[in-house]
Amino acid sequence: MTKRYVHLSFNSGATWALGYRPMVEKFFSENADDWFRVNSETYILWTNAELNWLALGIQRLPGLQHFTVFASEFVATHFNATGLMPEEFWTWLYKWRQLG
Repeated sequence: MTKRYVHLSFNSGATWALGYRPMVEKFFSENADDWFRVNSETYILWTNAELNWLALGIQRLPGLQHFTVFASEFVATHFNATGLMPEEFWTWLYKWRQLG
């Protein structure tokens, strides 16, 4: 599969697994070339991993089996993305990336 941006959000409902962030970010580092934390439950990944693999991978982490997960591909260009985000996000989003 070709590398592309993936928007990945998850929600634990009422129960947070203690120490989930290091586990999730380690999983992203192992399964994506690059990633950016938008907030505590939303990440953007640059990856060629299958969406289902990413979503199920989150749920397979210890204590996260009840998390709901949303994963979606998207295309980001200067012409189709906008928002009120910090400058570091836009720098990360628009940096040159190798396809393939």
